[in-house]
Amino acid sequence: MHPSLMVCNSPKRQHSRPEKAPSEITGLESPQRRRFLRELRKDEADAAAK
Repeated sequence: MHPSLMVCNSPKRQHSRPEKAPSEITGLESPQRRRFLRELRKDEADAAAK
């Protein structure tokens, strides 16, 4: 089943935004999100270095 569908059945649904909940529940983030976060940190580091 797709993670976002499991979120709808989860009691945590009221406490967190749906797009945020799947990684909280499974403890895993998608490779795409890890890559996005890595790029974000790299961009912040580049900005801080200037």
